[in-house]
Amino acid sequence: MSEGIVTFFKHTNLGFYQIGADYHEPLEIEEILNSLTDWFNERDLLSETAPYKSKRRKTVYLKDISKNDDTGDYLITLWKSLNANDGNVYGLRANESPNDNRLINADEQAEEEVIWGRPAYYWFIPSAGVFASIKFHESITDSDVLNKYIKDYIQFRSDINSPTIETRTNKAGEEYETVYWDGPYGKLWLRVDSRRYTKITENADLDLIARDITHFVKKEEIITHSEQDEDWTRYFKNLPYVSKAKSGSTRSINIVVDAKPTGKQLKAMMEKYHQDYGTNKNKKSNLGFRKEGTGSQTYWLDEFVVKSVIEIPGEEEQSHFNHSTIFTYLNEQRGRLLAPFIRTKQQPKVAVNE
Repeated sequence: MSEGIVTFFKHTNLGFYQIGADYHEPLEIEEILNSLTDWFNERDLLSETAPYKSKRRKTVYLKDISKNDDTGDYLITLWKSLNANDGNVYGLRANESPNDNRLINADEQAEEEVIWGRPAYYWFIPSAGVFASIKFHESITDSDVLNKYIKDYIQFRSDINSPTIETRTNKAGEEYETVYWDGPYGKLWLRVDSRRYTKITENADLDLIARDITHFVKKEEIITHSEQDEDWTRYFKNLPYVSKAKSGSTRSINIVVDAKPTGKQLKAMMEKYHQDYGTNKNKKSNLGFRKEGTGSQTYWLDEFVVKSVIEIPGEEEQSHFNHSTIFTYLNEQRGRLLAPFIRTKQQPKVAVNE
């Protein structure tokens, strides 16, 4: 069985924005994906699916895009180019159709032009206002790769709102292109930004998480004095959860206590975190939990994201799947995967990590 880690995101900025003003013109993700699908269907070769190429960053190609008409969901597979010696990379034939699924191993000799790289899978759920990356064993998971691809497509290949492209020269004498749109009050610039979801409010999910918790952890930074350091640390020198002394007059300590919370208690803890610790002023303090005793990994709440696992039949390390296969098993597990985002009016909204 091959497992894919599903991590959810929400676009926080998607549209055209005027610098120094509140004015902006939003874009709908469905409009973008429909336009991208039409453009992709007109490409004959994989090498033609990169909307923009630059020597300053790795080129990203569109391996496939498809829609499930029953749910309105989309799947996108990007192919990020890498060097053949980067390890665990595979090759696709540049001058074949994107539908050509024959993979070339890095140690094979290839007579034709090959694009070495790895796949990246993304699942869009417009009805829930979210999208997700799906990380298999050797695939890439990076929302920035997706956001840059979408931005490049809108700027250089789409006809969405008729962009203006200008060629300019920097101080080093290198030419580059800048893209903007005409707005009613001046130039508009495209923004495509996203954030991970970092809070689960579904009681069913919280009950499952709480069931495995063995300890709560509180991290605090305290002020110490050098002449008292030795006396202070001798009480804790054998405890594994006390950080080593820092240079200066502060020390970070982890206070670990036994805990067996209910889902309701875990939810209250998360709400307290977002109230008391979820600000920039409290970056040196944190709350977390452990699942397997005092010496196990700490799951800090500022890193706790909404993620789940999708299971697809195949080899454990398999990382290459067609959309038909992924959609089949996404549809079977869709309700469970989207549970944090399907709520009644009485339920609080899932928070986005700002």
